Amino acid sequence: MNKKPTLIPLINDALIAVSGKDAFDFLQGQLSCDMQRVTEWQASLAAYCDHKGRVLASLYVCYIQDRYLLRLDCSLATSIMERLNKYIIMADVKLTQLHTPLLGWIAAADNPQSDANLWDCFKPSELSNPAVIQEDTHYILNAIRYSSYGWAIKVAMSPARYIICLLPKYQPPLTASGDHNLSQLWGVCDITDGIAHITDLTSGLFTPHMLNLHKHDTISFTKGCFVGQEIIARTQHLGRLKRGLCLLVFDCDVVKPASAVYNQRGQAVGQIVSSYDNQKLNKSVALAVIHNSAVKPPAPLYLDIKQQLPLNANQL
Repeated sequence: MNKKPTLIPLINDALIAVSGKDAFDFLQGQLSCDMQRVTEWQASLAAYCDHKGRVLASLYVCYIQDRYLLRLDCSLATSIMERLNKYIIMADVKLTQLHTPLLGWIAAADNPQSDANLWDCFKPSELSNPAVIQEDTHYILNAIRYSSYGWAIKVAMSPARYIICLLPKYQPPLTASGDHNLSQLWGVCDITDGIAHITDLTSGLFTPHMLNLHKHDTISFTKGCFVGQEIIARTQHLGRLKRGLCLLVFDCDVVKPASAVYNQRGQAVGQIVSSYDNQKLNKSVALAVIHNSAVKPPAPLYLDIKQQLPLNANQL
């Protein structure tokens, strides 16, 4: 059992900075979350959708040093910036892609809910203790913690997980490829927590409700208009979901996002959102959006049309 926290280079993450006096109003009209809840102490999950209510990117939004930061998959950074820029028009808003490495922190397995030692692994010899600010909020999901080393967002409770951004002088040397096993571990944790991560392969395929984003307090139905809001609100209040998010477990290698899931008649009944290798189980796990009729009641499902790769599916 691991008695130390695990540090993971999040090499597939990107940061977009949104600054200017109109940044709040601009993001309030673009993203699904209520930007009034995003403060220097509290971040939020969010979705950026198209006018059809399809999720183009899954985001974490935070407010650091007088600007908003959007954390998203690096494969989407350029396209999302280009799309957002089209809507700025005359507003005082500036978008900047930051080349700042992010780290993932996972609590030790023998004490998975403890995050008291969050900053310990960054202590250089010349600093015995970090200067820490307002640590009484660290137990709140999506809370932002600060120290003399940088800042961190709490993204999960058990095991406790953080996304960390260090000041440049404390950033460890990171390789371009990172550690594959560690990268898989962070992805497995996201899947276990039911957090759907959108990449360029899955952008525009799913609605927020298909990804259970409404269960993660990612969508505001009271703040007013945002891109895709009309269709998303209609789904919430009048619609009947035909497809939902499922946790898959299977024996073969990980599968490519957007790959099909098949029923026993060879019909495509769903699509993979993300997939990772769970070394602890010696199996692969995935999140997939699957038609409700294919999982209720339970029926055989497969990753291939020839039915040679069976899987177990549980609706979340």
